[in-house]
Amino acid sequence: MNRPNSVETADSPYGAGFEASDPQLAVYDVVFDLQPDPSASANALRPSLELTATVAAPLALDVANVVPGIRILSTLAAFGAYADALTPACVLRLFTTPDRALAVACGIGLAAHQQQVVVSSAGRSHRAIDVVFLDGRSTSDPTSLAPFWKSCRAVAKGRITGAFPIRLREHDGLRILDLDNEWPSSEEAREWVSAAAWQHRRKVVVRERRSALTVVENDWTQYREGEAFQQRLAATGRESVAAHALETGRTAAARLCGPFSQRGGSDQSPPPRAA
Repeated sequence: MNRPNSVETADSPYGAGFEASDPQLAVYDVVFDLQPDPSASANALRPSLELTATVAAPLALDVANVVPGIRILSTLAAFGAYADALTPACVLRLFTTPDRALAVACGIGLAAHQQQVVVSSAGRSHRAIDVVFLDGRSTSDPTSLAPFWKSCRAVAKGRITGAFPIRLREHDGLRILDLDNEWPSSEEAREWVSAAAWQHRRKVVVRERRSALTVVENDWTQYREGEAFQQRLAATGRESVAAHALETGRTAAARLCGPFSQRGGSDQSPPPRAA
């Protein structure tokens, strides 16, 4: 079942041109967020989520479609979180190889003028917790998500710092990441999240997992043409992806950057770099 701001594009990751035996093929989440003024109220977040769904998500799909060897599984626009703020996020789920997933991330960063784009997959570098909401509440609704996230942060004494939205079958949820490797254990982190859910009488399933994270980034105050993204694409022979991202992103970037007061600098609060 599709939910608002979600598009499922494939039932199976294997499609034409893919060999199931290729050991590099895997599922990757390409994640980026749009952050308004941190002083904005919860109600003020909604227009930015709408912008994420109507501009950022289609732009991400457009970029992914010009990288050969990509199978797009789904897109999701909903709220993630970093530190004390909810962040409107776009998650593009792909079945591909790691170099192609990174090419998509660089193309999105270039087209949408993003400070950072994260590529997440199954791996061992970071502990993570999946929280699946079984009570029907949506990660598109900040009024229900914000109190839960605040309690997670409080119970964990600030050691829970970042999450991006997920959707498992018909249920919304969050993937909470141990960005700074400061959790005593995954079991204890699961207890923190379960305690926060109990405080708000939320019906959830909490699962431990491990994730690998790669961050691609460009400092727009120093490299105003997105040179860091362009150079990564050129290094793998994907100059055409960079050219397409620059061309198709011109109009979209104006719409994405306009609502934020300090684009190209401090409007985004980047997470720590992944190891």
